[in-house]
Amino acid sequence: MLTPQNNALRQAINLDGIWELSLDGASAGTTTFVRDRFVAVPGSLEELYCESWWTGGERDVCYRTFFELPSAPLERTWSVWFGAANYRAEVWVNGIKLGEHATGYTPFEFPLPASIGAGERVEMRVRVSQKLSADTIPMGNLRNSGGAGQFAGQYPDVPFDFFPFVGIHRSVQLVGVSSRAVLSSARLEPTVSVGTTGLLNVRGNVSGESTRVECVIPELAWCESAIVSNGQFQVQATFPSVERWDVNRPRLYIVRFTVFDLTNGAVDTYVRKIGFREVRVVGAELHLNGRAVRLNGFGRHEDFAVLGKSYNTAVAIRDFALMRWTGANSFRTSHYPYAEETLDLADELGVLVIAETPAVSINFEHTTEQTLGTHLRCVEELIARDHHHPCVVLWSVANESLSTHPRARPYFERVTKRARELDCTRPLIGVTCHGAADTTLDLYDMIGMNLYPGWYEYPGQLDVAEREFVRIMDEVHAVFPGPIMITETGADAIAGFHSLPARQWSEEYQAELIERLLKRGRSLPYLVGEHIWNFADFATAQNFPRALGNRKGVFTRDRQPKFAAHWLRRWWHEQS
Repeated sequence: MLTPQNNALRQAINLDGIWELSLDGASAGTTTFVRDRFVAVPGSLEELYCESWWTGGERDVCYRTFFELPSAPLERTWSVWFGAANYRAEVWVNGIKLGEHATGYTPFEFPLPASIGAGERVEMRVRVSQKLSADTIPMGNLRNSGGAGQFAGQYPDVPFDFFPFVGIHRSVQLVGVSSRAVLSSARLEPTVSVGTTGLLNVRGNVSGESTRVECVIPELAWCESAIVSNGQFQVQATFPSVERWDVNRPRLYIVRFTVFDLTNGAVDTYVRKIGFREVRVVGAELHLNGRAVRLNGFGRHEDFAVLGKSYNTAVAIRDFALMRWTGANSFRTSHYPYAEETLDLADELGVLVIAETPAVSINFEHTTEQTLGTHLRCVEELIARDHHHPCVVLWSVANESLSTHPRARPYFERVTKRARELDCTRPLIGVTCHGAADTTLDLYDMIGMNLYPGWYEYPGQLDVAEREFVRIMDEVHAVFPGPIMITETGADAIAGFHSLPARQWSEEYQAELIERLLKRGRSLPYLVGEHIWNFADFATAQNFPRALGNRKGVFTRDRQPKFAAHWLRRWWHEQS
């Protein structure tokens, strides 16, 4: 499945805007529809209105909109494409169910019935549900007891520390392509070998009757035709001189595909951008293009006031501007795949990305075989969508799983094996909060440590926090000789709350704790990166440890800096 494009041979019509909403999710497949609200698409529901239900996400809802198929000069096949809907979406048009999709953060597409003609008014309804369970990824509604930690008893009942927003969170588009033949997938694997030699392997699929696919990179004066056999094609090429895509030096090349039908006429075209670069783990280092690279940056969330978890271009540009202002060169898509537009920006700006599945806080006291199946599908969907982005340098298959449990290792043996089968060009990072007690460390090429000494442990004791930080990191290094990075560390701070001496929740305490831990981290030769938790404050489920959300951001939820942001700016610019 390819992201929609609008060009001479393809049509992509945006269906975003004001949609109707019924609180009766069952109405999606009936002849009745009672409009209760107007809502924004894309958008989350919880912060649009004032009723308490909108902070719960415990029931199904039904979206509705209308559209018409345009007249087209060429014979078209039409489909509806969704960037993402959280968690489960079921789609009907004119009372006919097209299909359903779960996992919340990756795109899905359904063909429209051939009986719908140009100019016909089409009614589309979408049932959206955020009912999580032991079988879903992420998990939810596990009924954690009062002794189960910081997530016990919180509302909604989720074992993770971000809000489970409900909604159609990314763009919805009406897609028209040739009914004769169309490029349905394209897997591009560019890399570099010795010097400036570039290598490119292309594999793709074509739906319909096609003779060949022409592949062109104009800037490299390269054009090659691949014969389509059984709907598949493959091209390999070597280029004696390419410019490498690199951090803060993002050299991209345009690849254009043209599909020809049996009469040798062009019936489809599609464009992708690629970057030639190589990512490897070498000893205790992460190498990009043959040299060691250090990851400085943040764990983040797709979260903004009123918008919730929906994608917004202005917010995305602001976030990249702030990351560049601090001197950050990377971030992790914690804890789910981000909108593809965000990765497009990272490609264009030369920002490194750790791409993560939605598998946060896997609890092996509750997992089922279906949980594993859903997790494997999340890995497959993530890599299928994002493999061509040069910004993605590491795959993260999970965050903070209960990986000390006896069932964790056989579970993650299957997950990591599947990830490596799908992409052997990028290392895997395991993100853990269990230190050396984690039973899965050796399944990964690199380890990410989530550590909070000075906050969850040893509050207010900064000297002890430093010692514990080093002790835990050394213990992990003793059992895992490869590269290790800090994927989370930090402290909550309420903007405008000050204290001398520095005390918890003050801006001073957050900044001093981060400063101490990062400076100590630079003395550890195996530590290859530092990601602060978090880039910006974000919404969470309601619980007593959270003061209107998680306040560990070095920026506020509306993207204004706290003291820690200014310190990081000085630190990272000095260290670069």
